[in-house]
Amino acid sequence: MALLAFPSGWYDGEIVINNTQGLPDFGALQMAFETNQTQQLVLYLFDVVYFDG
Repeated sequence: MALLAFPSGWYDGEIVINNTQGLPDFGALQMAFETNQTQQLVLYLFDVVYFDG
C-alpha cells in the first residue's frame, strides 16, 4: 500500500488473486504469500471512510 502513495485516510478493501475465470482464489493468495510471489495481487478498494483531512 505504501508504494501506491494514497493520501492520508482510512481505506477498506481486500487483496486477492483472481483465477482464470476472474474470481478470487484464496488458495492462490495463500501460496503467493508463502512463496513471496506477489506480482498478481489485486487490491479491490471498496470504501473510503475518511479521506485527507
